Amino acid sequence: MAKLDDRHRVDDGSVTLLRNGRYVIPVRRERRAAWLSGIVHDTSASGATLFVEPPAAVEAGNRIRELEAEEASELERILLEATELLRPQAEGLVGALDALVALDALYARARYAVASGCAPAVLAAPAPDSRS
Repeated sequence: MAKLDDRHRVDDGSVTLLRNGRYVIPVRRERRAAWLSGIVHDTSASGATLFVEPPAAVEAGNRIRELEAEEASELERILLEATELLRPQAEGLVGALDALVALDALYARARYAVASGCAPAVLAAPAPDSRS
């Protein structure tokens, strides 16, 4: 594996930096030739630093991507299976949700009334119709 000497490195030579989901090493742009076989994944805002994935990390990075894709596929399979199990209960779940929405709205209004020091409304009898 190629090793950068100190004049090619930037101050933060951390290999744990991630760019586009890949592990990279920050390398000064003017010293890029010393790292020809690495893959450039990003540049710094100033353009003075390149973020290079070392050749030794490429295969491991590819394997991580494969495992992430398998994980996403398995998660989708589990969610579809759970959805199918709940589908027969859809009507009851919608009714329960409607009841919870009504209770939540009532509770919110009650909390607002208490916090604002509101008093119950007193309803008066309607005034007699003076047109008769």
